[in-house]
Amino acid sequence: MDNISSTDYCAVIIVGAGIAGLAAANTLASNGIHFIIVEAQDNVGGRVKTIVSSDNIAVDLGAQFVHGEKNNKVYELCTTLDCLVDDEDESDEFFLTSKHKQVDSELAKEVWDIREKVLDKARKVKNTKKLFGDFLRENYQKEMLSTVDDADTRQAFVQWLLKIEVEDNGCQSLNDINLTEFGVFETLDGDYMRPLKNSFQPFLDYLLSMIPTNQLRLNSEVTKVEYLANKHLSIIEVIDRVNGCSKKLSCDHIIWTTSIGHLKDNFSQIFGTENKLIEQKQSAIENFGFGTVNKVVLIYPTPMNFWPNNVAGIYLLELPSAPVKLSRDQLSFLATHEVDPQKAQCIMDAIVYVCPSAAFRTVSFSIAGQAALFVEEMSEMVLCRLCHGILCHYLEITNEDKNQPICALK
Repeated sequence: MDNISSTDYCAVIIVGAGIAGLAAANTLASNGIHFIIVEAQDNVGGRVKTIVSSDNIAVDLGAQFVHGEKNNKVYELCTTLDCLVDDEDESDEFFLTSKHKQVDSELAKEVWDIREKVLDKARKVKNTKKLFGDFLRENYQKEMLSTVDDADTRQAFVQWLLKIEVEDNGCQSLNDINLTEFGVFETLDGDYMRPLKNSFQPFLDYLLSMIPTNQLRLNSEVTKVEYLANKHLSIIEVIDRVNGCSKKLSCDHIIWTTSIGHLKDNFSQIFGTENKLIEQKQSAIENFGFGTVNKVVLIYPTPMNFWPNNVAGIYLLELPSAPVKLSRDQLSFLATHEVDPQKAQCIMDAIVYVCPSAAFRTVSFSIAGQAALFVEEMSEMVLCRLCHGILCHYLEITNEDKNQPICALK
């Protein structure tokens, strides 16, 4: 792989055009360092992906909140770009039970306090073999005993807290998380779920505006990397995913920003000749937790008249005494479309929070764990039926045509 012409050389090659890769490119550009970004997909942004629906509605299929404000460069840039919802414009959120009752705000506050207390305790645990999920369950149950008198509500909150942690951590199971390492993760102070006025697109456009188009290569997958010690160069082999042609590039440095999931599947193959690197990184990559979170977005023909006024999001609290089960009509629909009802039920059980867009034309559902994998198997039509059914149950929506979504996106 060492037959490289000088025209194929640049100082730095950035692998991956997600936010990390684009941010790295901006830093290099501002310092006059020549670089090339290679991205395997046909779009930039990684987990930040905004599309425009057929009704001209901007929909964030990926990230949609800014998490934390203090020492957060994303928050600072979004503030400068004026794409965050103003503090005074933010609406309330509340818990709604599967019996259609809103949970008292004081009780809800106590539950949030319990969550933070238990997570703080988890961050301080050292040298234990106890599983993270078991630790949370034991401590949530203990704390809830002195806070929630009703056993039905108490158990519902414990299950809800466990489900929200699966989503928050992006894991398949809470027991995949190392309890003694949980405290390493830094949660930034400030609003943890700051919404955007429309989408992340202005943020992405700003990052792209600083990068020359001829230094960005889409549909370009890195398949092999080799370091030539005698020349102090790294050689990467890139395959064009459109025409299948391969090309070799050389550089002084590589900034690797692809997902840990991609590295889990491809690390030893890509860096097959780099034994020292594999020895240093293989174990860390294999043991690094990586799960799946998927999103389903429902689009409605007009602003949703069934959504409560001044409500930014609803936490869905399924009571053991009132489980949300597939209806007879839903079961018949699933049978017609050859969908496993157990997988459909798993998806419904995993939904713990729903939130609308600023224009109240869309509602998004985040789904994590095993249910997230089932989402990938199902058509948008089936997901539309399931997710709208969840809204119908909790908000007691009548099944009128005007209340039906146009479609679902995933």
